[in-house]
Amino acid sequence: MPEPEPLLVALVKPRWRGRLHIAAVAAAPVLAGLLSARARPGAPRAAAAAAVAGLTTTWAVSAAYHALPLDHPKRPAWQRADHVAIYAGIAGTVTPMCLTLPSRRARGAAASRPRACDATTHFIG
Repeated sequence: MPEPEPLLVALVKPRWRGRLHIAAVAAAPVLAGLLSARARPGAPRAAAAAAVAGLTTTWAVSAAYHALPLDHPKRPAWQRADHVAIYAGIAGTVTPMCLTLPSRRARGAAASRPRACDATTHFIG
């Protein structure tokens, strides 16, 4: 693969790329502590932990990926890792819903959580 021109790299990659994610990773432990302290014990606290873990993973991997120069040889591997981390963030935001919404048996199929949550609660709760 040909080397990109330095001027082109400077014009394409924003200077602040990934820095907001670094700030989010730095703030995550404090916010996770506050969220866990306010959550009820049991499923709500596990849901909060899943959300924090998924989103922190997404931000950390994304920050590392976006900090790389555009011509770095490991960039394709980090790009794949960034895409995988996005799925971890999605799972981290769906898991709290699955853990805290009423089960099918408790409320009936019409007003219950999605079927995708069945696997989550089978393994976690």
